[in-house]
Amino acid sequence: MDMELPAIGLIEAEDSETGSHQWIDTNDYLVRQSYQQSFFNQTELCKSIFQKAGCDLLHLRTDEDYVKILQRFFVGRHRPG
Repeated sequence: MDMELPAIGLIEAEDSETGSHQWIDTNDYLVRQSYQQSFFNQTELCKSIFQKAGCDLLHLRTDEDYVKILQRFFVGRHRPG
């Protein structure tokens, strides 16, 4: 899920469960703020679920080298001490 909705004008979105379509004005500041808040809410929910399950949660960005991030994660996770 993208953290920010880019301001690219009107887009048509489809609900994959119901098939309904809706036009969204991504230039609208409140629309982008609402989208970002939904992202943070979803992130907190996932973090809570993973913590309760005793699992690690790692966020990756599409503009970063995921191999280096995964290497750092696994090296840091298995350090003695």
